[in-house]
Amino acid sequence: MVDISLSNSVPFSPIAAVRNCPSGALSYAIGGVECRDEVDQVRERDDCGLQRRAISDHWLYLLTEMHHNVCLLSMTLREKGPAVSTQHHKVIEDERGTSRLEAFSDGVMAVAITLLVLDLHVPDVKAGLFEALLRQWPIYLGYVTSFLVIGILWLHHHHIFKYIKRTDHVVLFLNLLMLMCVALIPFVTALLTRYLNQQGENSAALMYSGTFLLTTILFNVLWGYAAGHQRLLRPGIDPQLIRKLTRRYLIAPLLYLFSLPLTLVNVEACLVLYILVALFYALPADRLQVEQRNDTSQERINCTS
Repeated sequence: MVDISLSNSVPFSPIAAVRNCPSGALSYAIGGVECRDEVDQVRERDDCGLQRRAISDHWLYLLTEMHHNVCLLSMTLREKGPAVSTQHHKVIEDERGTSRLEAFSDGVMAVAITLLVLDLHVPDVKAGLFEALLRQWPIYLGYVTSFLVIGILWLHHHHIFKYIKRTDHVVLFLNLLMLMCVALIPFVTALLTRYLNQQGENSAALMYSGTFLLTTILFNVLWGYAAGHQRLLRPGIDPQLIRKLTRRYLIAPLLYLFSLPLTLVNVEACLVLYILVALFYALPADRLQVEQRNDTSQERINCTS
C-alpha cells in the first residue's frame, strides 16, 4: 500500500491526489517531495494543450473574419439588390428583339398571299378554252394587284425592321392591327373580282380601296412610332435617312385616299393605279441607302478638303 501522509504546513497537491500508483511503484511524498516523472508528463501534456488551444484560437479568428466579411457582402447586396434588379428588368424590356414579330408577320403575309390563288379556277369547257380563260381577266387583274400590294408591303416591312432592333407593347399591337388588315385582303380581292363589271362593283371596289388605305395607314403609324422612339432603333442611324423613309411612306396613304372617289368612277383605272403604286415602291430602300452613302462620302470629301 502507498503511504500518503498529509501535512498541515504543505498544501494539498492535485498531482498526488489524482494519481493512484500500483504496488511496487515509486513512493510519493506530499510534504515537500515532488514526483519528477509525473510532473514532467503533466508539463508535456500542458504544453500540448496550449498548442492545441493556440491552433483552435487561430482557426476561430479566421472563421470570425470570414463571417464578418460575408455579412458585409450580404448587406451590400441587399442595399444594391433592388436597383440592380430594376435595371436588369428594364434592360430586358428594352432589348426584346424583333425575331418573333418578324416571323409571325412573315407567316401571316405568306398565308394571305397564298390565299389569293384560290380564286383562280380552271374553266369547265369542252371547247374554246382560251376564250374562257380570257373571260376571267377580272380575277387575274385582282390577283396581280393584291399579290403586288402584299409583296411590296412585306418588302418594306422587312426593310424597316433592319432599323427597328427592339420592340415594346405598342409596336407589337400596331403590327398586329396591320396584319389584321393584310389577312383581310384575300376576302376583299375575291369580293371585287366577283362583282367586277356587275352591279355592286363600286361598293366592292370601295371596300377594296379602304382595306389598302387602312393597311398603309397602320404601316405608317407603326414606322412613325418606332422612328419617334430612338431606343427602339439601331444605334447610329442617320436622322436624314429616317426622314426620307417617313416622307416616302406617306405617299401611299395619300394615293389610296385619292383612289376612294375614283372607285365610284372607274374601277379598272383604280386597279391600274394600285399596280403603279406597288411598282413605285418596288425598290426604294436600295436607292435611299445609295443616297445616304453618297451624302456621307460627299461630307467626308468636304471635311478633308
